[in-house]
Amino acid sequence: MGFYLLIIGTIAAIGAWLSGNLFTAEMDGPGGQVKEYHELFANITLGLLVITSAIRTISEKKKSKNAKLQWIAFSSYALAAISVSITGFIGGKLVYEFMLGI
Repeated sequence: MGFYLLIIGTIAAIGAWLSGNLFTAEMDGPGGQVKEYHELFANITLGLLVITSAIRTISEKKKSKNAKLQWIAFSSYALAAISVSITGFIGGKLVYEFMLGI
């Protein structure tokens, strides 16, 4: 079940990344700098999720229980969880402070 949730989450992250890159206007000043950090962590998150999904897919296809690969997948998944949290925090700050003016 966890494998399928990882794949669905990765696909959703790709969709979020695409919508952010295709439909978000450019920003100048401090808001633009915050947006740059948001994009940086979004790219890190997406890269980590794609790597984790690839490792898990290979492991599932080979029916492998390689402990080293499992730890690499777990570590990159944990880093992705931290990265998506940072991305969400920065995105919330971006919207509330620079787009809504609250």
